[in-house]
Amino acid sequence: MGNEDLSASFSKRAFLQGLGTAGLIALSGSDYGFAAPNPGDTYDVIVIGAGTAGMPLAIFAAARGAKVLVIEKASQIGGTLYFSGGMMSAAGTRLQARKGIVDNPDLFFEDILRLSHGKCNREVTRVYVDHAAATLDWLEDIGLKFRPEQPVTGTAHADFLTPRYQSGMEGGRSLLKVMLPPFLAAEAAGNLRVLIRTGATELVQRGRQGAVTGVVAEDESGQRTVYHARNVVLTSGGCLFNPVVFQRYHHQPLYGRRVYPFSMGHGLDLGVAAGGIVRGGELYIAHRGVVFTDRAWPAPVFTTLAVDPRHRLPWEIEVNQHGLRYVREDSDVDQLERAQTAQPGMAAWTIFDQEILDKAPSIMPAKSRDEQNSAFELHPLMARANTLEELAARMGLPPAALRRTVDNYNASVARGNDPEFGREHLPLPIAKPPFYAIECRGSSVFGHAGLAVDAQMRVVRPDGTPVKNLYAAGEVTGGWTTAGDVVVNGCMVTPALTFGRMLGQSILKFDA
Repeated sequence: MGNEDLSASFSKRAFLQGLGTAGLIALSGSDYGFAAPNPGDTYDVIVIGAGTAGMPLAIFAAARGAKVLVIEKASQIGGTLYFSGGMMSAAGTRLQARKGIVDNPDLFFEDILRLSHGKCNREVTRVYVDHAAATLDWLEDIGLKFRPEQPVTGTAHADFLTPRYQSGMEGGRSLLKVMLPPFLAAEAAGNLRVLIRTGATELVQRGRQGAVTGVVAEDESGQRTVYHARNVVLTSGGCLFNPVVFQRYHHQPLYGRRVYPFSMGHGLDLGVAAGGIVRGGELYIAHRGVVFTDRAWPAPVFTTLAVDPRHRLPWEIEVNQHGLRYVREDSDVDQLERAQTAQPGMAAWTIFDQEILDKAPSIMPAKSRDEQNSAFELHPLMARANTLEELAARMGLPPAALRRTVDNYNASVARGNDPEFGREHLPLPIAKPPFYAIECRGSSVFGHAGLAVDAQMRVVRPDGTPVKNLYAAGEVTGGWTTAGDVVVNGCMVTPALTFGRMLGQSILKFDA
């Protein structure tokens, strides 16, 4: 997913502009052209969420002749795809074959186990890697164009050993655009019905926590309606826009809102109320380098620092709230993310001086020099001062500790080695005023906590038995399922697409 701040108003106008003319033609009109569902009908499947997993599920289920109802809280279909980077990973694709890349699901599986430290759901991950290539080939069949320089081993997080990481030319919007025509065709054919601006408030069950038989939906006017179904699938996304639900399932505060505004976690609560269990919150790992607008958590994003040593070696140091260095700043991404996540409040302060600001590649590439100068004067999480002690006081750090930390680091630069952490890139001391500090907090664009599922994507109870007729796919199952305790490239978007496709294509049973 992308890193831009999405806490601003999410409007129908912005959505249609993003889709372009094809989307405007397809979705214009007060009711978007969708026929009203009949509450008296029994649907073969009700899909809660019309995003990365929900759209392919509905497409393939409708193609089998199933009666499908999609319930979407937002005023448009597509979910996070409009904002997502849409990065995918698969092994044994046609694209790889055309470029002479030798790869297979076994290698992919072992790579994920390596990157995830073996903490992913191995059963579910095995199914994902075995079917991911067919998903990417299908997307290519319906018109997706991949970036010419891809696949690659990675760009943002720990790299694969084999190039298998790729996206469409417009990120998640590329996926939305190619899936939109078959989705709308299924609706026009009568097999698919869609409710927008409507939320699922509860699941209907037979007896106490028995088989799921339907959904209670509430529209924007507050009207509640019961829809009956043989299967219900939760594809409603994660909880990274809802600090209460995030805290409940990850057991720590939500510092920033960087995601789709409808990522409120309602699907997690629905699954738990039906008897399911949420797992993986303890495996959460944060992205680094995010500067928020203020400390009114959760806050919007102000900018993102260039703190990935693969793309920009560090000239600065990082300290925690005690004014102490806590990590080798030129280490690999996984160690850096893990180290910041472990700090109190997932907080880190980047410290440097005027000479580093003048000579180093910009640590704020998205901001001009004038914008940076202004921010150091006005931004509550950035500061400039003539002494380290004054800088520490402005940032709420212990002045004496910060002074000792910088002095020790400068001694390492003078010696040419860093005995404390083993840092190798030691270009300049931090010695020439004014001095600068930038406060960052850990954050993410997807959550690790999610509903536990088995290899058929059935929501399971704490004892491992499935909740009858209830399935889940996508971020509602949590990033941990296919990524363990890290962020594995492409292992959120691709499993969502893959399991949505598989549920619609073969897993769900539609017999009365």
